[in-house]
Amino acid sequence: MLNHWWHSAYMRYYLRRSLPVFFITSGIAFLVAFSIPYVVSTFEMTKMVRQMMQNLPPILQGALSDNLEMMTSFAGNVGYSYKHPLLIFTLSFLAVYLPIRFIGMETERGRMEILLTLPVRRSQVMGGFLLLSAGYFAIIGLLLVGGTLLAIRATGEPPIATGLLFKTAYLTVVFYWVIFSASLAATQLWRDSDRALRYVVTPLILLFLLDIILQYLPKWKARLSHYNIFHYYRTQELILQRTDGWHEMTVLALISIALLSWSYYHFIHRDIP
Repeated sequence: MLNHWWHSAYMRYYLRRSLPVFFITSGIAFLVAFSIPYVVSTFEMTKMVRQMMQNLPPILQGALSDNLEMMTSFAGNVGYSYKHPLLIFTLSFLAVYLPIRFIGMETERGRMEILLTLPVRRSQVMGGFLLLSAGYFAIIGLLLVGGTLLAIRATGEPPIATGLLFKTAYLTVVFYWVIFSASLAATQLWRDSDRALRYVVTPLILLFLLDIILQYLPKWKARLSHYNIFHYYRTQELILQRTDGWHEMTVLALISIALLSWSYYHFIHRDIP
């Protein structure tokens, strides 16, 4: 009974402190999923731009053949909304914030040390943390689908298969779960939360910039893109059914499982400082 009480107390503490950040990030995710397709479909300026691009000379259309549908079609812009820079920043922040704040900083401040000396299993602490965090990202995935369906209804655009939207949202959730897993692993590798934060955020920014640069370097893209996690975050291609998404989701899931397994094992067996 005492074991369960302390476990519940920690989970209540985690929920109470993390819910405000979750509400803000999930609200932004919903708004992005709704607003990008809605604006593209209804605003006169964006409709004019789409029409102009569709009426380009054939030679230019050929040069843009790979990207023209992504930029001009409603479905292509739905896929873009799932990887909009604002959404990437917001959900990456949540994925980094949760482990650094509630595992890394709690350890650094000595609260985790006190918790682990009490009659509570370490597996309960880490398992509860992972379960609640997974619930946060699952809800965000549902909100992304809901925002897109609302945009389709509001604009009257041709519907996109609900199963395809759920698959795209799942790819999105798995991608950010990799970032979450990397952040959790960093808290176990470095007890200094500031150092762990630097070693997660810096490579993440570099990989994001590298992904943008490689779009303009086809030869190097073919060689290097598979080593970049952003390469597997292909929501536009998935929405337009240029890929089935299973390869990308499998690679990201395997990375996440490896990082989480190492973090879980290290947390369970580490010495209390």
